[in-house]
Parts: sequence; structure tokens; C-alpha cells
Amino acid sequence: MATSVVFPPIGGTTYSVPADGETNWATLSNYLIALASAQGTTSQKVAIRKCLTTPITVISSSDCVLNVQLTTPGAVSVVLPVSPQGQYFTVVDGAGNAATNNITVTASGGATINGSASYLITTNRASADFIYILAANNWIVRATGIVGTLPIASGGTGQITANAALNAFLPTQSGANGKVLSSDGTNSAWSTITTVIGTLPIANGGTGQITANAALNAFLPSQTSNAGKVLATDGTNSSWAAGLTTLLPSAQIFVGNGSNLAVAVAVSSEASLSNTGAMTLLNSAVIGKVLTGYVSGSGTVAATDTILQAVNKLNGNDALKAPIASPTFTGVISNALGAVGAPSYTFTGDTNTGMWSSGADTLDFSTAGVNRLSIASTGASTFTAVGDRIQLFTSDDHVTVSLKCLGSTKTSTLRYAQGSTVAYDLAMGTGATPTFSLYSYIGSVGTILSATTAGAWSFGPASAAANYNGQRHYISGGLAASNVTSADGSGTLYIGVNSYKSGYTASSARTDTTSGGMGISLANRTVSTSNGFEMFSSLPGESVSTSSVIASATHEGAWTFPLIHNIGAGNITSGTYTPSIANVANASGITAQVSTYSRVGNIVTVNGVFTFGSTSAGLQTTLTISLPIASNFTLSTDATGVGATDVAGSVNPYLAMQITAKTSSSLVFIYFNAQITSVQTATFTFQYLVK
Repeated sequence: MATSVVFPPIGGTTYSVPADGETNWATLSNYLIALASAQGTTSQKVAIRKCLTTPITVISSSDCVLNVQLTTPGAVSVVLPVSPQGQYFTVVDGAGNAATNNITVTASGGATINGSASYLITTNRASADFIYILAANNWIVRATGIVGTLPIASGGTGQITANAALNAFLPTQSGANGKVLSSDGTNSAWSTITTVIGTLPIANGGTGQITANAALNAFLPSQTSNAGKVLATDGTNSSWAAGLTTLLPSAQIFVGNGSNLAVAVAVSSEASLSNTGAMTLLNSAVIGKVLTGYVSGSGTVAATDTILQAVNKLNGNDALKAPIASPTFTGVISNALGAVGAPSYTFTGDTNTGMWSSGADTLDFSTAGVNRLSIASTGASTFTAVGDRIQLFTSDDHVTVSLKCLGSTKTSTLRYAQGSTVAYDLAMGTGATPTFSLYSYIGSVGTILSATTAGAWSFGPASAAANYNGQRHYISGGLAASNVTSADGSGTLYIGVNSYKSGYTASSARTDTTSGGMGISLANRTVSTSNGFEMFSSLPGESVSTSSVIASATHEGAWTFPLIHNIGAGNITSGTYTPSIANVANASGITAQVSTYSRVGNIVTVNGVFTFGSTSAGLQTTLTISLPIASNFTLSTDATGVGATDVAGSVNPYLAMQITAKTSSSLVFIYFNAQITSVQTATFTFQYLVK
């Protein structure tokens, strides 16, 4: 089969070279003619491109020599093509300024140049040839930049022709006709060739063999009886030595034997080895060993002690060590102060509970990282409240707190304070006649409740004239038989707040010219009824009469509710105010008039008038109106109402308005569609819920 050949290799003609026996010799003749013609001087042509701008991209199909002569001098960048196998390119500093304007050559496709990422031409008028090697994806550089010839001393040949250059490197050829170049291992020289018939023996620098294997065997030591051995050297000569086996049995290791050879052995005696690399020491190798040379020692264990020395010292100081179970100590045990969340004395698994010290002469107890009890140097104990109280618990859901006073005239006191202000004391006195008293410190000091050992209870002050600065006036009685007796002996018990002094008479009953107040009367004699119940009120300086009774009942169960009086500003009230009316959309010129309101319970009714103008006719207008009594609306239906305006000359002379609550505020919305833009007067009414 004919072979296709392209010549020249780049952009050439394809020729079909016939195989043996084929007759297509014309194409072979043409191919040979082309080869011959290419050797002619006029046929040897290379493409030279003058490069005027940078960067310069080398084109593999057309470029060969790149003459760099930039129109504007400067640094030059040349980029070589990707994988141009069989080609080379020459880059020439045609401008002669590469020393100033370096030419940087880089490769495409991840290729390197002489093993580097780039190549620099830095000599004026220098050039470099770049030859691509596909297997290494690397460009080899052949650089020239010499004017004249480069001497051998500078790495050149000092010649201008190849033959002269070769002769410059060779030993002198004078008188060496017919000899060959040989080396003694250091230098070359001309030698005479000895004609050899057959094989060249080792003595003459050969092997004496005609095959590679036989030649190798000729150089090696004798292999007889050395099967399985390896070639080793003693530093001078080589010989056969036993080698490592390629297989190592499971759980064995290689160990050097007496012949300095590695052999496989199993770990034995006091340890065993698994095929995972885990080594196990036998018990007999540890706890079964005898402490040879043991003696009882003294002193503390030091870092330089051996294990046996440490054991000696530990045993010798046994008397100074406390046993783990139930140790007994003499002397002082000192510990760190600790902290509320990390007490010095604590428990396994519960390290934030225990005993510690917050300072000198103070003992503290923590649970769950919180200080519960502190005992000061004076013995004063401070409990930390749980929530709003100090809790004492027992297993049967009750607890007895006992306060004991030593001596015949001592008093035990439980005190309640608000911050640094004392509010109440509960005092238990001792002596010939023990007493129990509850004192109040609000206002001035006074007794709220007292009792004797005979069971006689007293409420209020001992003095009938005491007033306790208006905090309470009179609650009095004695436990006699089964009734309660008041101070005036009438059998009526009055319970009041800021109302009644003790020691009143029938004519001045329930009168306080200072404070007034309210109260409840349970009596067999009252002002308005007989043997019944009263709820009454009075103002400062006002005597209780029939008109001041709020509710009363007889012993038969008949109830009477007299006329309610003295209703002030509260849940039943009324008045006037000028609301704040603000524009939300399409309103202008708003003027609010005085409005009226009334409240019954939590329902407020408002009526009012305002004037306004509209920015544009035919659009929805929205305003907000403030409230006389504040509320916090949560629903739009918390307020509802209507309004109207007389729109003179309009198709709808009466314009309706809608009012709803504005949620999350104390305002109401008023909505309507504007008919005209001129000033109008509107009236409105709405009710809302106080929240």
C-alpha cells in the first residue's frame, strides 16, 4: 500500500510513495524532485514577520522568525502556540533595545520553557530559538546574542563553522590518522582499534558473552548453591547473602540472628503480639514480679527516683497517710475559700453544692450554685429567700420554728423589713408574765395585736386616744364568754380604715374630724337599723348618719341600699374638652370646637363639632380624633360612631361620616368621601370602651 507524505511538512504537497510491487512511480519521482529542489539555495525560505505591537501571539501555521521592532518602544510579551510538534520559532531583538525593554516569552497550554514558566531576552540584538518537545510539553531554548564568535572560555567554540567548532573540542588530530576517540574515564584521546574476532573478553573491556543474560552472569559472583540469596556488598566487593523472605507469618516480627540476618520469629515469654500490632503484657510480667532489693524508705518521692525507690518511700511514710475509708486527722486541715458556684467542700457529681467561705470569719452554704446561708463572725445568719419567702420544709408538710430566749427578761423577735425600712416585729417576751405582741412601724410605732398567757387578746393601742398617725384608729375587744365587746360597752364591733378612734360615745360614734373613711359595723345597736349589718362611709369632719350608709341589712335578711352620695370624678363622670383632630388624608384647615363627654363605667360617649376643608373633591378623606379619657384600643370595634356635614349646593347635601377605633392607640378614625374643597362644618358622636 502506498504511503502519503507531505513535503514541506508545513503547508506542503501530499505525495503518494508506492510500496514494493506498485507501479505509481510518478508521484515518487515528484517527491524526490521536491526534496532535491528544497536543497537549492533559492528554495530554502523561512517566514519572517516584523512585529510592531505587543503582545505578540506566535501563529504556528505561518510564523517562523519574529523580528521584534515595536513602533512605540517598551517591554515586549511573546506567546508561543499550543503543542506545535515538529516546529521551532526564532524571536529576534530587531530593535536592538532588549537590555532596556526586555522580551518575555511564555508558553500556552500549560507548557514550560526550559522547565520554567517563561524565558527572558535581555541582550541587545540577541535572538533565541524555541524548539517544542511534545513528550515533556516543554520548549527547549537555543539562544544567541553574540557579536562575532564566542570563545570556548565563554562557553562557545570560537569558530564560525561546524567542522571548525568540532575540531576545536577534539584533541589535536595531527599524527592521529586512522585512530578513534576513546576515554580513560577522565579525558579523551586518539586510540588505535584492536581487531577482535569472536567475543571481546572481560580482560579487553568486553563481557566474553554474546547474550545480555550471559554477559550479566559473567560479571556476577558464582550463583551455584546461592538460590534465594541477594547480592550484597562489603564496601569493596559484592557477594551473595541470605535475603529477607517476601512473606512474614501472622503476628511475627523480623529479628536479626547471630549471622546478622533477619528471620521471622514469634513474640514469646512475657508478652504476645496480634496481627493488628497490639502487644499484650502478661500479668506475670507486671504484678507477678518480685521487688528485689525493696527496703522501707523515708522522705518524699522525687522526680529522679526509680519506681522501686518511690515504693520504698511511700511505704516508709505510711504512718503519715490517711486511709481512704474513715480517715482520722489531728491538727488543722486548711482548704481554699472556694466560691458560690464551686464550694471548697463539695460532693462527687454535685460540685456546685457544699460549704465555702466568702471572706474572713464567714461561713457560707450553697446549693445548685446559689448561696443559701451565710453565718457572719458575730453569729448573725442570713438566709437567701426562695422567690419572695424563706421556706422551711419537713417530711409531714409542716414545720415549727422555735425562738428561745435565755434569761428571765429577754425577748425573741421576728422582724419583717422592706429594704432597710423595718415594717413589722413579732415579739415573744419572757419573764413572770410572758407576752406576745405584733408591732407596726408604719407611721409611728404601735401595737397591732397582743396576748397574755391567760388567753386575753387585745387589738389596737392600750391608750384610747392613740391614733397611730392615721394608719388605723380603733379595733378593740376582749374574748369574754362568746361575744365581742366594744370600748363603749354597746356590743358593737366597728372595723374601719382611717375612720374611728377608740373611746367614742353614742353621740360621737363613727366620727373623725381629720380623716373620714369607710367601715363595716356588726352590731346589736346601730344608727339606722336594729341588730344588723351596716356598710358606711364618711368624709372628713362628717358624722355618720342615715345618709352615709352605703348598704344595710336586718337580722331577718332585709337589705336596704340608701341614696348613693359623694360620687366624684371616677367611673361616673362627665365634662368638656377640645379634641386634637389631625389630617391623615385629603383634609386641610381643621379647627376643633369644644366637645362634651360622659362616662358610665367603662363606656364613654363623645359629642363634638369641627370645621375643615378638603384638598381634592371626590376622594376619601381620613382624620383622627383624640379621646377625653385615655384608652388602649385593641379592636377597630372598640369605638363606633357617625358624623355628618351640610354640603351646600352638592348633589348629596348631607355627607355621612363613619367613626372606628385606631388599634394600638388612644385615637379614633373618621372617614368620608369629600364632595367639595371649600370650608365645611361637621358634627359627630361616638362611643368607645376604656381599656
